[in-house]
Amino acid sequence: MSSQLEVATPEFISVVAGAVIVMLGFGLIVPVMPLFAKRFPGIGDLQVAYIVIGFAAMRLAGNVFVGRALTRLGERNTTVVGAIIVGVSSLACAGAQGYVWLLIARVVGGIGSAFYFGGLLSFMLARVKPEQRGRASSLFQGAVNAGILVGPALGGLLAGTVGIEAPFVAYGIMCLLGAAWSSQTMRTPVDEHPLAASRAGGMTVLRELLRDRAYVISLATGFVGFAVMFGAIQILMPTLWTQTLGLSTDTVGIPYTVSTGASLLVVLHAGSVVDRRGRRGPLVVASIVLAAGVALLAGADTVWLVLASMVVVGVATGYTRPATTAILGDVAGDVQRPAAVGGFRVAQDLGGLLGPAIAGVMSHFFGLRSAFVAMAVLAAIVAAFASTIRETAPHLVGGPEPEEPAVPPVIEPAG
Repeated sequence: MSSQLEVATPEFISVVAGAVIVMLGFGLIVPVMPLFAKRFPGIGDLQVAYIVIGFAAMRLAGNVFVGRALTRLGERNTTVVGAIIVGVSSLACAGAQGYVWLLIARVVGGIGSAFYFGGLLSFMLARVKPEQRGRASSLFQGAVNAGILVGPALGGLLAGTVGIEAPFVAYGIMCLLGAAWSSQTMRTPVDEHPLAASRAGGMTVLRELLRDRAYVISLATGFVGFAVMFGAIQILMPTLWTQTLGLSTDTVGIPYTVSTGASLLVVLHAGSVVDRRGRRGPLVVASIVLAAGVALLAGADTVWLVLASMVVVGVATGYTRPATTAILGDVAGDVQRPAAVGGFRVAQDLGGLLGPAIAGVMSHFFGLRSAFVAMAVLAAIVAAFASTIRETAPHLVGGPEPEEPAVPPVIEPAG
């Protein structure tokens, strides 16, 4: 096995750059979207929530069709179409003359986000060697975290110095440039037709995948990861920080930054561990640590305990995500990959939608602490079931890949 990750190719650089663009742009508009929407008469927090929920729901709907898009259009075209949709959507938001215009423009962008991210993920999994999937996934996740960390600060700076529309314009331009970049670097052999990747129906392939417990665990981990981050963390943390601890709303972003930073610090090491030790062990341990971190939040009554708990959560997510993505690549061959990626993205978005609902209901009826405990229990259940799956890394168990890669791992760029 090579000691170094051979990803210094235009294709992989394109994937990492695409991840940065998606999450950096997303971060640019997150802090300004509420202010931008509230410029219009009669718009309050409820109407802003409709925009957020609508985008998430449309992204979920888009992910339902990602597998079909990957099969019919191919990974490169799916990514490029997604980037164009997100770019045009963001520019349309910048020019919005009313709330309904803004709502529609932003919601449509959810479809593009689904296609963009699904295409990038599938392309990466198809072109990385099995013994390097963990490290490749960690680089991918590191790019995502870097965008999340930097984006909000840049978005606020742009809005304050140039204008509140500037983050939307910047995101739109970045995505359109990303589409052009991807169309040139995400190369496939000229004789590879997208339809050749899969002749079977998407649901038929998905049913076959669901018979594999390892794939089911990857779905469950994706669901719980998003449920925890968008439920326990995003929904409950502001209340814990401002009402329970009595801290200022101006500092409510600190726990998120701490968690994301901790994840970014460990994610590269996590990928190396996943490649050297296998997928199952790190996933089980990280899921247990995630459950412990969220459970600690249930009893946290000081700033330092909350921040320490968020460090634990960040470290845990830094290890779960490379392991989960590597399992996805291990169990799905070329024929199965479009359906596998689509199903995985749907599971994540379901977690992102249902997590806040679960957290909100638990907090309303049983209290804030109980909501954190419920999320911790979900993570613990995943850890228990993950311990029962087989090791999927082909280079460690001596088994063959599900199918041979459809394209060579290194392809020269156009021009």
